[in-house]
Formats: sequence, C-alpha cells, structure tokens
Amino acid sequence: MNYRLFLSFTILILPFFLSAQDDFESGRNYWINTKEKDFSKIQNTMNTWYANRDKERGSGYKQWKRYEYRMKDKLDQEGRIVNVAAWNFQAAKEYYSQKSSVVQTGDWSFVAPNSWSNGNSGYNPGNGRVNCVGFHPSDANTFYIGTPFGGIWKTSDQGNTWTPLHDGLPSLGVSGIAVHPTNPDTIFILTGDGDGNNTPGVGVLKTYDGGITWMETGLSWAIDQSERGYRLVMDPNDPDKMLAATTDGILLTTDGWNTWTQQATGTFRDIEFKPGASNIAYAEKSGDFYRTVDGGLNWTKVTNGVPTNANRLAIGVSPDDANVVYFVAGPSDGAGRFVGLYYSDDQGQSFTMLNDTPNILGYSSSGSDNSHQSWYDLAIAVHPTDADRLYTGGINVWKKINPLPLLNISQWVYGGTQYTHADIHALDYNPLNNYLYCGSDGGIFQSIDGGDSWTDISSGIANMQFYKISGTPQNASLLVGGAQDNGTNKWDGGNDVIHIYGADGMDNMISYNDSDTIYYSTQNGGLRRSTNGGNSASGIKPPGSSGSWVTPYIMDPTNSSIIYGGYSDVYKSTNAGSSWTNMGADGRTAMAIGTNDPTRLYAARNNTLRTSSNGGTSWDNITGSWT
Repeated sequence: MNYRLFLSFTILILPFFLSAQDDFESGRNYWINTKEKDFSKIQNTMNTWYANRDKERGSGYKQWKRYEYRMKDKLDQEGRIVNVAAWNFQAAKEYYSQKSSVVQTGDWSFVAPNSWSNGNSGYNPGNGRVNCVGFHPSDANTFYIGTPFGGIWKTSDQGNTWTPLHDGLPSLGVSGIAVHPTNPDTIFILTGDGDGNNTPGVGVLKTYDGGITWMETGLSWAIDQSERGYRLVMDPNDPDKMLAATTDGILLTTDGWNTWTQQATGTFRDIEFKPGASNIAYAEKSGDFYRTVDGGLNWTKVTNGVPTNANRLAIGVSPDDANVVYFVAGPSDGAGRFVGLYYSDDQGQSFTMLNDTPNILGYSSSGSDNSHQSWYDLAIAVHPTDADRLYTGGINVWKKINPLPLLNISQWVYGGTQYTHADIHALDYNPLNNYLYCGSDGGIFQSIDGGDSWTDISSGIANMQFYKISGTPQNASLLVGGAQDNGTNKWDGGNDVIHIYGADGMDNMISYNDSDTIYYSTQNGGLRRSTNGGNSASGIKPPGSSGSWVTPYIMDPTNSSIIYGGYSDVYKSTNAGSSWTNMGADGRTAMAIGTNDPTRLYAARNNTLRTSSNGGTSWDNITGSWT
C-alpha cells in the first residue's frame, strides 16, 4: 500500500506565546529541556556537569552522549540547533507539490530486522523503542504504537502483524496518539520524541482515512522551534477537544487542532483527564502536580501531600473510581531511590504516600539498588475495573494491589516470560479487554494475565536505531549492525537478526578474508572480536586507550589482520587486535584509509584533520577552511 502526505495550501497563523524564562531543570537534564540553540554552550554545560560526577548506568550520561552524537552533524552554519524534522517535513511538502505521482519508497526495500533471536552473549535484545500506545474504540484487535524515529504503526490482529502508517512522510517521532471514539479512521498524533529527544516535533498531524493520508493541523512547529510532544489526551465527552503536554506547555484545542491555545508554559510531561469528565484534568511539570477544574483553561499547582524533591511524576487514573488519582515520583537529581508512590481519593486535591520502598525505579528486581532513570523512563497504569490494582514502570515493571507491597513483575535482562527489555516509557490498558501493554526501549510487550507473564509482539515493526552497519564482499547477505539500546546484531539473509551482544552497539567490521571474524564495539570504544561468527567473543580494547561515544575502526584493504582504532590516540594492530601500538594523532571523530595506498591514513577529531603517508608512523595536520 502506498501512503501520501496531503498538502494543505491554507496556512493558519496562530498566536504563539513564549514563557518569559526558559523552563528547564539544571544539571543532568539541561540538554533535554533547555531552549538554548548554541550547541557548543550545551556541550560545555554538560561537560562541566559530568566532569566530577558518576557517568555509569543510570546517571543519564548515556542518553546525553546519544543526543550529542546525533545532533553534532545536524546544526546550521553557526553551530545552532534547528528542527531537522520540520526541515525535512517542509522539504517533503515542496517535493510532493512538484510531482504528479511519487514512488514513496524509491528504490529501497526492507531487509531486516523483522524480529530477533538471542545469541549466546546477548542480554538485551529488542526491535527498538516504543513511546506510546493508542487503542481502537471498538475493536480490541486493533491498536497503534508511536516510536521515537519510526513514526506510527498499526496492528489489526493483536500484534501478529504490523503496518506502517507513515510511509511517504519524513522520519518522525510520535509520543501521543488519540483515536476518535465514533469514527476510528480519524486519528491524531503528537510528534516529537519526548523522553529521548531523538527527534523534535512538527506539531499535531491528523488523518481522516485511517492513516493513508496525513494532514497538518493548526499546531505546526517551524524549523526554528525545537519543541516536542510528551502526551496527547482526548476529552472523554468531546472528541474535538484535546490537551497536549509538550515542551511548549499545555496546549488546548476545542476544534480538532484547527486552532489551539497555550494554557500553561514550561515543559509538561504527563496529562490526564479525570475519567468521564470534561472539566477536571491533571498534569505534571518538573515534579509538580497541576489540576484544572475548567477544562484546561486555568491550572493550579497542588501542594497538599505532593513531595518537593521529585523531578518527574507519572499520573494514573481509572474509570473504576474516577475520584482516585495516583502518581509515581522520581528523585530530583543524580542517582537515588524513588521518591514514592502517591494516592488521592479527592480528585487530586490532596495526596498520601503509599510506598517509598523498595526502589521500584532501578535495575534490581528486589529494589535494593539506588539507581533510577525517571527523567527518561517513567510510567504508570491503573486497572480499568479495579482502582486498587496498578502498575509502574521505570527500568522494570512493578505491580501493586492495595494494600499489599509492591512486587517486581518484569526483568530488563533477557530470559523467561518476564522480559520486557529495560526502560519503560508506556504502560497502557486496552479498555476493551483489559490487556496490559508495555512500551520499552526494546519494543511493545503484551500481558493478558495481569503482568505475570509478557509476550513480545514487536515482530514486524521496523524501528531499530542503528549507529553503524558493516558488510563483507564475501557474502552480500551478511551484515552486522550496532543499535541504540539493543546492542550488536547480525543479519545473515533472513527477516530476523541474531542479537550477539548487549549495551549500545556501536561501530563494527567484518573481515573480508574470513566472514566468521567480526569486530564490534560498545560505547566509548569497548572493542570485541569474535572468530566464530559472533557465537562468542573476547575484549580487545587497547590498554590505556580512551574512546569517544562511537569510536571509529578501520581495516587495511590488503591485509585484514591490520586494523586501526580511533581513540584519543590512534592505535594500530598487525595481528587482528591481539596487541596494539600507539601511533599518536587523535582519531575519535572519524578515520579513513586509502583503498589504493593502505599506508595513507586520515584521522579526525572534531574540526582537526590529520593524515599519515606511512601507516601512522608520522602525521601531518591538514586542517583547512572547508567549503
């Protein structure tokens, strides 16, 4: 099926109000919430922040480095951040307006992965991150998911098969989905990757034909507006009225986004209507709880029982008892235990803490650690027919049945029926059958037994985010790819990939003389070598070396045993990584080797370029004014 973008030539100019002051959290979260456009200033702020702080798992350093790597090559000539999604969207509109017919996919066809299998050394397999879930109003088999880069996907058979509804659109992040209750072919999506800031948004898009064509609405973010959506909710009694939690505040429409108004400023990350009500709704900003009693026109900060040391809240409600509101609160800064799980029985006017132990936001299945990533992954769901049963998501999923203690029901390490991958971004009940869905960094998972077991239903969703891929002339059907959140994966000609190692997968190489010899790496230059096609491997990172987030590697085109690593100094091995020689020159940004003269090397660090004509023995600085 071909999909196309409907071009509207009627431009609606709406008033746009900016906060008098940037609304962002200091320190670790600066990069994701700041309105600063100068990328070097953001880098300097973050480098200063992390200079003497923990950079390990749960510190937020990983997410910052992902963003830095992705954004450094997407700046304007002055080094300022631009809304690349809006730029590409505008270019697509101009392109389509000049064509009478368009082949949406060009000469490209999908290769892999359709799904995955876990290899001997894999531990966090997955297809890719899922941000949000939206449900069909009358067909329990049909629902939708939004992804950080791969747009919106639809299943009509409970996740057995999936169809992209965004082909023909530029790559978009989707963080909110709202489906019309009586005309389900009318769907609204809130764009931008809220949690990870992988992609800025272009506003709200809508379709009237189930996703075959998409139209812009009155909420359209421009190239100089790097805004993102977090959550989109529809009034339970009026489908033309919606609220959006965004980096530009709370946005309200009463006419299906033909027009809209900004009703509160700052970065809001969650929003919910009181079940069945149009006038009462709840929202979160920077760990504070807000409430409206006039349909979103005015918002009041609630302080009674609300903690003052939280950085983020996830809000949960249930039609079983519309007066009940829950929120789970993450700590304000650095690594630490979660602040607490809170409960209100008076429509969010006051709260009582239910639990602050164990730590339900960390890696430990017993809650015994002090880790969290609540600024990046935080979710909650309350059972639609039992308001005493709720589920929370941080790195794992936990369950609470009042008044019993919290219970861990998922694992971020692969194995068994409780695997949901790490980092939970969405927990949602399908109100038609009470099945529970979990959107994580690895995909979409389904539980039909209250979280006792989980099934990965991501097969068919093409949303893996690759840093690097490599091939070999020996075998056109062999590729290795390093993926964000989902490690290193090998494709050998089928529809699936083999997950051969965890962490973030980075640069990689396949020997052109022996396709069983594979080099692959993790963040900051953790290089590994396998001689049996990825079944097992050993670490071969040069001792004392310091790599960048994605450290580059190259192989001599005439001798596959000679390899180079682009660390703070270039390292050379003549025996496939068994030993290394420090050759000097900083190659952490990029490396290249001459195809006709393998003694000719190039090594780059930021804007500094050096070359060697003798295999790295000596280097010349050839940095110039590049045009």
